[in-house]
Amino acid sequence: MPDLATILVVDDEAAVLSFLNNALTIKGYRVILAGDGKAGLEEFEKQKDAIDLIISDIAMPEMDGGEMAARVRAIRTDVKLMFITGYSPTRVIPEQFNTCKCLAKPFSAHTLYDAVRECLESG
Repeated sequence: MPDLATILVVDDEAAVLSFLNNALTIKGYRVILAGDGKAGLEEFEKQKDAIDLIISDIAMPEMDGGEMAARVRAIRTDVKLMFITGYSPTRVIPEQFNTCKCLAKPFSAHTLYDAVRECLESG
């Protein structure tokens, strides 16, 4: 199966990274993993033209998902962004991030697939 898209996944929980990596790889996506916002930004800077979607946790140590997203958008405004969070999405996501989707943890692989497809197909 050919790669459908390249997705940067950023989360400080190893179990979440593993779940997302496995679920997305099975569907043919190329997945790049980062364990926090700082590492996510570094990966984005290295591969900014190849990344189609960023899936990021919001609450992380060192650099949170919001700060990383702001820095990413300063580099490339058109990159698609999906947040995942253990908190209420309406409480923690400022409108300026213009995310295509936000998933509340925990979520199923089916919910993830639908959200990823929706994000990638959005204009």
